[in-house]
Amino acid sequence: MKTEWKLTREAFDKLLEWLSPDREEAGRKYEEIRCRLIRLFNCRGCSNPEELADDTINRVIKIIESEAAEYSCAPILLFFGVARRVFQESTRKKKLNPADFPSEPANGHDRELDCLDECMDHLPVRERSVIRRYYEEKGREKIRRRETIAAELGIDVGALRVQACRIRKVLRRCIVNCLETKAA
Repeated sequence: MKTEWKLTREAFDKLLEWLSPDREEAGRKYEEIRCRLIRLFNCRGCSNPEELADDTINRVIKIIESEAAEYSCAPILLFFGVARRVFQESTRKKKLNPADFPSEPANGHDRELDCLDECMDHLPVRERSVIRRYYEEKGREKIRRRETIAAELGIDVGALRVQACRIRKVLRRCIVNCLETKAA
């Protein structure tokens, strides 16, 4: 039987020491890393980014606690590597959890699409164009399309990704409000 791991004060102190010998600097780094993890999960559309960030931090603490070897890389690299696994697991769980599926798929899906259309109409023309084109293609063509969009906007692909994340966030908020209004 697998024993449950619990975060201890000593384990957390070991993480802070790993981040920096100066306790205040370690605290700042910890907060910065946690905020970056939350933003990462939020941009990927996770419904519980704080929980996933905390899970990531706990897993890193377990790694640091169990590994005898010192990590010489930048701490954020380990956090992002673990975050990738946490994200993959969360999407796998979400796909397999039947409780997450709506009880009325046709009506619920139609309402969501209606709300998406309404919310897209509320976006500024430029943002609407960017987000539509961002998701038009699949596979290798998707990558080329995004490079083209970025070039047209005079930004790099990373900045385009950030813009798309911000637009999705606005859309997500709008859709949730729209669905709540229609449900009432």
